[in-house]
Amino acid sequence: MKAGETVLASANTRLDIAQDPRAAMILRSGESDRIDGLIKHGQKMVEVGYLAGARAYFKRAVEAGSGEAAVLLGATYDPAFIEKMGAQGIKPDLNEARSWYERAKQLGIADADAKLAELAQEWPDNRTPAHEIQEHASDSAAQGAQPVVVPADSSSSGKDEWVGFSTDVNIQKAPSPSAETLRIAQKGEKLRVMGRESKWVEVTDPATSETGWVYSRFTEPAQSPPQ
Repeated sequence: MKAGETVLASANTRLDIAQDPRAAMILRSGESDRIDGLIKHGQKMVEVGYLAGARAYFKRAVEAGSGEAAVLLGATYDPAFIEKMGAQGIKPDLNEARSWYERAKQLGIADADAKLAELAQEWPDNRTPAHEIQEHASDSAAQGAQPVVVPADSSSSGKDEWVGFSTDVNIQKAPSPSAETLRIAQKGEKLRVMGRESKWVEVTDPATSETGWVYSRFTEPAQSPPQ
């Protein structure tokens, strides 16, 4: 392991991608066993949350002609998969995810089109490189710009809006998958809604006054906790 790389021992996620039978036709002779071994090692790295190691194994398998490994490699950059893992400190890369899914499509993997469609639907800014997103966020912060936030709706009774979480989810510093992760909200936790922007929800923890953003896909309406 290289210095500075982080192992997320708490992660326990496995990637299962169905391979199109046509993909096997383009594998070089004698490579199947080696590819299977590389993919298995990559899966083990994913299960312990060591995505840097997983990517290295999957990339070697792709170089040997595996379309299945290309899908698996793309998923390690996919914001939705990283969010599902609850991986802290790992930034998604929309361009890398799309690039490897397209490589999988070229290698005959039927699932690749669905992955590309989901990426485009859930993350419509996926044509913007991750470093440009980060630079834009930095420029906006330097200029004092703030996201346009629609205040949360309140009922006629004056009660606040709350959300819970269907899974562990990252709370981001800004409404972007590339923003800094503040912490992980646990499944079942309830937070107060402060506002919304596009598909993001601004939430706060009244106990600590900590405020951040979560992707709306992973939220669900919740009752306010008892006083």
